[in-house]
Amino acid sequence: MAHLKTRLSECKAYAPSDEYSPRENSATLADEWLWFFSGFATAEAHVGITVNGARYLPCFQIAVRDDDFPLLEELQRRLEGIGRLYRATRPGSHPSVAWMVRDIRGLRHLVDVFDRFPLRGRKRREFDIWRSAISEYTKSDSRSAERLLELRRELLAVRAYPGASG
Repeated sequence: MAHLKTRLSECKAYAPSDEYSPRENSATLADEWLWFFSGFATAEAHVGITVNGARYLPCFQIAVRDDDFPLLEELQRRLEGIGRLYRATRPGSHPSVAWMVRDIRGLRHLVDVFDRFPLRGRKRREFDIWRSAISEYTKSDSRSAERLLELRRELLAVRAYPGASG
């Protein structure tokens, strides 16, 4: 039974192909990957505005099980190598991997991708606020910090479950 469990886990893991066909380089396939990324990000990504000391910083993160490391690595490669991949193992939990994008070049690239390949559902509403936060973050005027705080509050309000009390 343990052998079958191991085999099943191996089958579920993404395995990148070492061989790329001529079609692999086509614009159509590139678009297919970006549509996949958009759907994957809709389900798994966190677009947020984090607090770092007295500053508010836009960020993007996808965290998954460690056996999906090759998939995140492939997506990162196809998105011009933006962000960083981090592996983590916490006591009492399974190994995981996170893809984080915090630099302005990477964040702007994600905005371009999601403008062409839109996120869906609530994540789309989150993205609209997040896009404004990235625009605000690139400004260096006295109102930027205040506006980022407002956008962070808007983002948290969009995430609030409508049926939740308190």
